[in-house]
Amino acid sequence: ATVIVLAVHAGIREELQSGKAQGPTADLARALSPGEVDVIVSGHAHTPFSGLVNGIPVVQTWAKGIAFARIDLAVDPTSKRVLADKTRLHQNTFFFRTDRLGNPPVYAGKTIRPSPHFIERLQQVKKSVAHLERIELGRALKTIHHRTPLDSPVGNLVTDAMRATDGKIDVAMYNSGGLRTSILAGIITYGRVYEVVPFDNNIVTVSLSGAQIRKIVEHGLAASYGVMEISGLQVVFDGDAPRGRRCLSLTTNDGQKLEDKKIYTVATNDFVMSGGDGYYVFSHGVNIRNTHKLIREVVAHYIKKQGIVTPAKGGRYRPGKRNVGSKKP
Repeated sequence: ATVIVLAVHAGIREELQSGKAQGPTADLARALSPGEVDVIVSGHAHTPFSGLVNGIPVVQTWAKGIAFARIDLAVDPTSKRVLADKTRLHQNTFFFRTDRLGNPPVYAGKTIRPSPHFIERLQQVKKSVAHLERIELGRALKTIHHRTPLDSPVGNLVTDAMRATDGKIDVAMYNSGGLRTSILAGIITYGRVYEVVPFDNNIVTVSLSGAQIRKIVEHGLAASYGVMEISGLQVVFDGDAPRGRRCLSLTTNDGQKLEDKKIYTVATNDFVMSGGDGYYVFSHGVNIRNTHKLIREVVAHYIKKQGIVTPAKGGRYRPGKRNVGSKKP
């Protein structure tokens, strides 16, 4: 290989005050030797980035194909190596399917048109699953919103459905980044549930101590991906406290304080079980069991059984303030 492009599903962002690149992809770039790779294409964080980190061109675009990144590389015809001084980075370019008049988009003087073969195949696939999308599961009395500043009503619904699968489950957890949209008021179809939970993740149960659960909640409060959605727990936190010390209290639904040394049965998904979004603490648990229950199907069954669903009252994360001079709980 003479030109090496590294694709990384980790994430990078630019710190607002210093302008310094931060995140796992930035750490990786700084750990590499100059010239070891020619380009890093980063993803996962979905924030635009285009710049040099440790002399390596790094790009990252927005989500859902709404933008693309471009890097021009000049390759020496003799050595076949990239000429770093001639590398040109472009800012992210938004991609629109049509312009305001409905005409196909143009980039670099060329019209961009979808492949007719791809359009035909996509229509065939959509037609084959259309009947599944229309299956009615139940009704939402109010819109169950996704992506509120703390825990979301959609996250509460999904984790409640997970915890309801087994009476032995004390706590259910789902990373908020794995939930993608709201459930609108009215009829809930299977197609909408698929949009809410688009990833084919299974429920995994694991035995964790109260101290380990606290670390997981702390990681969610400190990370850029959103808090860990929870069922069976109530959290009081101080968002202004240092990372790792934001939890003021953790209690179960019956008001009992979570005990550091007590073992609890936790249900989560196989993505975070394997360290997704930086949740490595899960892998330190014991009695790990993949139930092979698809979480999307679990949520669909839960809604169908309930018939009518509505947003849970009150949030599961409540802001508070640590007393000055108090010790870590």
